[in-house]
Amino acid sequence: KSCAYILPYGTPTHKYTNYAHICRHAYVLEYSGRYKIPLWTAHILHPEYTVGCRDRDDSFSVDRSIPRSFQSTPSDYEGTVYDKGHMVSSADMAWDGLTMRETFIMTNIAPQLQGFNRGIWRRLEDQTRAWAQERKHTLLVYSGVIQPDTTYAIGRNGIAVPSGFFKVVVDTATNEVLAF
Repeated sequence: KSCAYILPYGTPTHKYTNYAHICRHAYVLEYSGRYKIPLWTAHILHPEYTVGCRDRDDSFSVDRSIPRSFQSTPSDYEGTVYDKGHMVSSADMAWDGLTMRETFIMTNIAPQLQGFNRGIWRRLEDQTRAWAQERKHTLLVYSGVIQPDTTYAIGRNGIAVPSGFFKVVVDTATNEVLAF
């Protein structure tokens, strides 16, 4: 209930079971214990917070709030072609040290091919911040995975690799929506 303000339209629905609803200081997510990745995340992007002053430090950490059998670890990505892809962008939270650190908790991370994570996904994150600045409106940002599958998994803990990703951006002043 403490994260209800981030979800004015309610929570996204999906077909998956065995998930945890996790509320952080500036975002909310549903995390799959089976797939060991977030199914979706949501956060509010205020225009005044789009240019943060904190430097990224890449200090990924295990989420100790969930059972060990559901955890993913940074080492699960070692030796793979996958980046630890943020669902809630660390740059969106660079306005505060705690909120930025929380984006490096592994329950906010899903395997993304390096070219995707460092290419189109990053450009979409940058463009979303630019839209908030240009419009001078608060945006609601949903991000998530499409069809995670345990038949293709990485790491010792079996992190499912999604077949794709989505991002939905809602201008809370105009109710205009962009979906990718």
